[in-house]
Amino acid sequence: MNIEVKIGTIRKMASELFQIPFNDLKMKSKTKKYSQSDNRNSLRALGWSHTLNLERSKPNLGNPKTYLAQNQAHINALFVLLSKENTGYVDLVWKLLNSIPTNKEMQEDIKSIELNDEVIKILNKIANMG
Repeated sequence: MNIEVKIGTIRKMASELFQIPFNDLKMKSKTKKYSQSDNRNSLRALGWSHTLNLERSKPNLGNPKTYLAQNQAHINALFVLLSKENTGYVDLVWKLLNSIPTNKEMQEDIKSIELNDEVIKILNKIANMG
């Protein structure tokens, strides 16, 4: 391997090869862990002479409610569950949706709705059903 190649180039090639997001790929040699700040350095500048190990970082999910709210696929799945007739879990889904932060994509969609007379009639009808 060319020892003038940049760490970032190796990280990019490995992320594409293994289909792992670039920033999720951890690299280390026998003596050093390579951080994102090493990406501009060449193997030579780092005194590299060992096998390079690659592994996927464990994602930092943080607060589970925030993670859930930011994951559009999960939010969509919850709304599919709401459309089902099994009230046993519909109530649980509503409670969950009410306990998480507002999903940004849905918030933007809601902001873009035009509140014409027809939409207001439908909303009033839904509000009066419960």
